[in-house]
Amino acid sequence: MYIKKLVQSGIEKEVAKELGVFIQIIIEGAITVSLTQKSNDIFLIVSNQIKFLLTPYLNNKH
Repeated sequence: MYIKKLVQSGIEKEVAKELGVFIQIIIEGAITVSLTQKSNDIFLIVSNQIKFLLTPYLNNKH
């Protein structure tokens, strides 16, 4: 799911595979934490960090 979007955004397929899996793990973990803590704040943190993680790859598109 994430891999296809990352590749469409210009990220190399091999890098996109790793990033896609990593993003999925982060989101699944955030869901678990959110349910445990009964708070949605974690999603804002995850969103900001995913943006931070992807920025170098998206800024280097050719």
